[in-house]
Amino acid sequence: MIKLFGVILIISSAGLVGVRKSSALKQRSDCLKALRKMLFSVKLMLSFNAPTLPEIFARLRESAELSVLPFLRDIKSENPCDSVSSSAGFQSLPIFQKDKDIILDVFSSLGTTDLDTQVSMLEFNIKRLDALCSEADSERSVKSRLYSSVGFMGGILVAMLII
Repeated sequence: MIKLFGVILIISSAGLVGVRKSSALKQRSDCLKALRKMLFSVKLMLSFNAPTLPEIFARLRESAELSVLPFLRDIKSENPCDSVSSSAGFQSLPIFQKDKDIILDVFSSLGTTDLDTQVSMLEFNIKRLDALCSEADSERSVKSRLYSSVGFMGGILVAMLII
């Protein structure tokens, strides 16, 4: 009876590791999509309203769609890039450093150039995020099932070796 419990525990633990890794792929994809929505919102604001930086950040904080981005509440309009990069919410995002660098580039250039340049910079970075989103989605579709299967199979293998 104890052996059976141990086998089940090993298999389920290894399976959960695979499921957790699979879940991390989904989180990255969802986070990239939210960041893309954020950049698109900023682009629309700049294109039609030309708000100031404090107004942009206030609107971003108020957006229900962007509530999954915890670093938005920490942004200070005086130096947005520094406040974003030092934010614990930004550091804990489930994305790669190359993904974070795009966002930091955007925040470092907001409010430093003319309106047209800022809009084109946002369009360029939205396209970069589109490419990263499709990369993350394809990686998720390929690897998600693989991670779950390998986790459970690894658990079964370890259980068989122990028995």
